[in-house]
Amino acid sequence: MAADSAGKAGPKSPNGFDQQISDDIRALQRSSRWLALLGILAVVLLVLLVVFSVYDKTLINASPSFIDIAFVSADDTKLYEGPGEMFTVLDTYAKGDPVFLMEKRAEWARVQRDGRMG
Repeated sequence: MAADSAGKAGPKSPNGFDQQISDDIRALQRSSRWLALLGILAVVLLVLLVVFSVYDKTLINASPSFIDIAFVSADDTKLYEGPGEMFTVLDTYAKGDPVFLMEKRAEWARVQRDGRMG
């Protein structure tokens, strides 16, 4: 009997329930580690998505669709931030430069080129 108990790591249970319980606990610990890792990965991905959406709205909202492609009709045409010369000049275009026509009003058009809209 001493030879049987010498090879065992712990006390012998009558039905082997202790070993089964220990094995189940280890399996649950492994599973919970994987679930925790997946949870952390999901949180990191969400944080990255929020950070990138703050800096680059194109990740969440698709680029607005354009009406037509137009061509600048005069040299040194200024692209203003808004509809009027009181707004900041964003860029200057040469005659013939293509732009995306986003919106058209009486004497004003919203255009986009090279990521700039005005």
